[in-house]
Order: sequence, then C-alpha cells, then structure tokens
Amino acid sequence: TSADGNRVDVRIDPTTRQVQADTLVSTLSEEDVKAKLAAAGYSKIHDVDFDDGVWKAEADRADGNDVEIHLDPKDGRVIHVEND
Repeated sequence: TSADGNRVDVRIDPTTRQVQADTLVSTLSEEDVKAKLAAAGYSKIHDVDFDDGVWKAEADRADGNDVEIHLDPKDGRVIHVEND
C-alpha cells in the first residue's frame, strides 16, 4: 500500500532484494497535499487526486481565482498552475 492508501503492484529485485513499485507512487498523502497548499496560501482546496504520477487539486488563489494545481509527488512542490 502506498502512502496515499492505494494498492500497488511491486517488483522485488532478485539481486538486491529491494522492493520497487511498478508505477510511480507518492510519498505524500492527500492530507499532506492539502496542508502544503494551505501553507502556500490556497483556500477552498478540493478534488485532490493522485493521477498519472502527479498530485492534482483545485483551489482558490489569494486573488479569488479558481485554479488547478499540479504538485510533485515526492515533495509536494507546486509544478504547474492553470486557471480552472
């Protein structure tokens, strides 16, 4: 199970015995993402989803505009913002 609660398929390297996910997973939970967005000044955060290896959320900016935000799956850094 990944940090965001989803079940994932894994591979085990026969040499190193390290467990690796078949697909990109996030080290953040949905609550972590919401907290990072709130700390960055976003409000009315909703529709938070981990999709195609990126966290996506909708929220209001300080100026009141509704935006879609994409966040890095490892550190929660905002990597893209577009008007919704």
